[in-house]
Order: sequence, then structure tokens, then C-alpha cells
Amino acid sequence: TTTTAPSSSAAVVFTTTGGNWHGVSGDPALASFEKEHEETTKVKNIETIVMGPWQVEAWYYSPFPPAYSGIETLYVCEYTLAYMRKLHTYRRHLQTNRVFCPPGRQIYRDESERLAVYEIDGQQHPAYCQKLCLLAKLFLDHKTLYFDASPFYFYVVTQLDGNHRGTGTGTGTWQPEERA
Repeated sequence: TTTTAPSSSAAVVFTTTGGNWHGVSGDPALASFEKEHEETTKVKNIETIVMGPWQVEAWYYSPFPPAYSGIETLYVCEYTLAYMRKLHTYRRHLQTNRVFCPPGRQIYRDESERLAVYEIDGQQHPAYCQKLCLLAKLFLDHKTLYFDASPFYFYVVTQLDGNHRGTGTGTGTWQPEERA
């Protein structure tokens, strides 16, 4: 799909590929950067992820450690975001796991909608936030934050379990701008 958006100085053409918008401005430096970025990230290193009962096709490259590159399926714990290469390791993790909600503090809870929102400080929970960034990069082409999550707060929306006991599955996430 191609769309032309009006601009004060010139029209900018946007194309959609792989679920993303890419501007075509005519600037050779920007075009060169876009081309380099596309070449670097066009090869997915993980085909699908399994997270809880869901199996989802990954859209983009994400810089997981080399041992996880080139695998067909990555298994991810929906509570801890621990990632594993093998199904039997994943199943063992699920049997022994005792963590059933994101770290950080619950800042919103709606029992009737079965939702809770957690605020997670990247400085206090760097490993969880790094895993969240690596996971998000599988679906966001231009996400650049992978390893240093300390300057950021993250917000994770969870769906409460059938007992409404505060455990939850991550159903969405967002990350605001850097803290001041």
C-alpha cells in the first residue's frame, strides 16, 4: 500500500511492508540509512515464538544471544519472559515457576474487566526489561533499545486469571520516553 501525506514543504510517500510505515523522502542520506537498516534486519533469526497457549510468527530480527539465533521456535514464559530453545526446558520451567505476574508495582486493577497494569522500573528490574525489549523487537522494525533499559519505565497490561488473584498474562506493553 502506498499513501501520499501532505507536508508543508513537500509530499512524503509512505509505504507499508511487514506491518510498518516507511517514509520515502528523497533524501539520499536517509535512503542509504534505511537501505542499510533493511539489509541488516531483513533476515529473521527466530521464526515463531510460543508464549503460553499462543504461537506467533515473529516479524523482524531481534538481537537475542547467538545461541538463540537461527532457531525455528523460541519458547517464552508469559510471566517471567524467560526464553528457551527447547520445548522440554520450557515445560520444566512452567512446572517449577512460582512467579505469576510482572515485577514492579501494580498501578491499576479492574476486576470486572479482568485487567491489571504494572509499572516496571528498568533500573530496578533490568533483566526483565531487557527481555521485554528483545521480545518487542521481534515485532517492531525500528525499536532500538535492547540492553540498557535502566533509564525507562515500562508498563505491562495483564489479563487476570480465572480466580482474579492477581496473577496475569502479559497482553500488552508500552514504554514512554526516557525519564528526566
